[in-house]
Amino acid sequence: MSLIYAGGGQSLPLIKDDNQHGQFETITQTLPDIHQYIYDQHQQPVHWLAHSWGGVLLASTLARYPMLTSEVASQIYIGTKRGVKSWSVERLLKIELFWKRSALMIARYKGYLPAQEMTVGSDNEIYRSLGESVAWVNNKPWVDQHDGFDYQTQAKKVAWPVTWFIAAKMIWR
Repeated sequence: MSLIYAGGGQSLPLIKDDNQHGQFETITQTLPDIHQYIYDQHQQPVHWLAHSWGGVLLASTLARYPMLTSEVASQIYIGTKRGVKSWSVERLLKIELFWKRSALMIARYKGYLPAQEMTVGSDNEIYRSLGESVAWVNNKPWVDQHDGFDYQTQAKKVAWPVTWFIAAKMIWR
């Protein structure tokens, strides 16, 4: 996800407390703009590749803008999931305790989650984007918090491009 929001990856300005870029902007502006730029450069359908939450954001973009599907040759989603249903001590500690609670409190206090400094992620997380993703991970409806767009209903109407899902089965020993 680090390359698809303002301040992620090596983009400037860096994520800081006043950054208000969230999932809504990523889905409605950033991803369509990136897609259009790449499509315009090559004038042929492009291939989309995403890891983890990036796949949720890409799928959300196509659900919102199904006219883009004619310009997408294929999609590959690696480890993409909107929710985690299995229960284990590791899930309890990493997802329930840290990501859904502690990370949000830290991000609310600082304005962003300093994931790199804390060595809990490859990129810092914007508070607003983190909060919006936690709402969806909490199995809340796949509906945009800003304008009420119903991704779940729209996704059923999309003529999806060829899509590969790559996932691993977790084995706890």
